[in-house]
Amino acid sequence: MGKLLEIKKTYEYNLFKKKEANRDLNKLHLTRLKESMEKNYLISPIIVNESYEVIDGQHRLEAVKDLGLPVYFIIVPGYGNKEIQIYNSNQNNWSDVDFLNHYVGLNYKYYCLTKEFCKIWNLKLGTGRLFLSGKYPRGLNQIHEWKAGEFTISVTNADQIASFYSEIRNLFDFAHTASFTKAFYNCVTNPKVEWSRLKENLENYPSLVKQSINSFEYLQRLQKCYNYRRSTKIRLTDEI
Repeated sequence: MGKLLEIKKTYEYNLFKKKEANRDLNKLHLTRLKESMEKNYLISPIIVNESYEVIDGQHRLEAVKDLGLPVYFIIVPGYGNKEIQIYNSNQNNWSDVDFLNHYVGLNYKYYCLTKEFCKIWNLKLGTGRLFLSGKYPRGLNQIHEWKAGEFTISVTNADQIASFYSEIRNLFDFAHTASFTKAFYNCVTNPKVEWSRLKENLENYPSLVKQSINSFEYLQRLQKCYNYRRSTKIRLTDEI
């Protein structure tokens, strides 16, 4: 059998270091954690490596530090970014943004490009991922790829798509929704669609695109708007 790991205790909070792969602290989670600890402080050791870099438990560390409580910790030599990734992928409370920042901290190329793309175009992360990959981010395969660090970029004209989107997003209160952006992406990437014509009709007849319950309905409405007062009409709803 391997050597049993010892649970240690200290008040020397400055012993511990943050690794670049750690996610950013969630203030709401930290607040709730401190409230719980103030009522009943249960021992839940953080995991660190031989250099005292935190592998798992950075919120617990910050909470006990703020409250002046002892830190319980276990040293596991050799643990690093790979183990942080494993811990993270098994935690349901990690958001897509947490995984983004995690892989940006590890300098993963496509995650770094995605973060910069969303910043430049002021996009929600899901919208940015859609425009860059051409894949709906809530699909099961896409969720797995994102968490596993396997996200890739395949759309060569993503900046053009984001530019189109930025030109019409303020016309609709629902333009930020996943259903609308999915329909919009399918519309503007369809070779049948001329952007100048779509933009003109969206600006002149925005009431034709009403809030809908899913991407298919949004695409139907975009099709209706595109074809409005046009002699040549196209069909888009078989494309989604």
